[in-house]
Amino acid sequence: MFFELLGKETFPNLRILQHGYSNIYDLYAQIKTTKKTDDIILEFKLHVKDFIQDIVKGTKKWSDVNYLVVFDFTATDEQYVMEQGFSVAKEENLLDDHLFACASIDSQANEPIYIISIKDILNRNTAKLRK
Repeated sequence: MFFELLGKETFPNLRILQHGYSNIYDLYAQIKTTKKTDDIILEFKLHVKDFIQDIVKGTKKWSDVNYLVVFDFTATDEQYVMEQGFSVAKEENLLDDHLFACASIDSQANEPIYIISIKDILNRNTAKLRK
């Protein structure tokens, strides 16, 4: 669904550099903000819990990810993240400058990881169509 949104130009400031399935599970891209262009890495998971478990097990390094794309970021996900010792900043509105992220998680020693909820973006797009 992320790539469908990408094709519909939902993320006009995102430039894909590399993606794949055999050796590359992440999406490497560049994001252009008002001040600069940054290289970013997007990770795709069904649930935030799956990503946190990868971090705890050492399968994935926090510094390897800038954005986590999930279908939905629920209150249960938020609670689980906090129970694992990470902080959550839930946004009232989707963050335009961060690919419409709905929240970010922080580990104190690293940069925050922004959470992109496909469901929230679809709801936002539907609401825009109704206006």
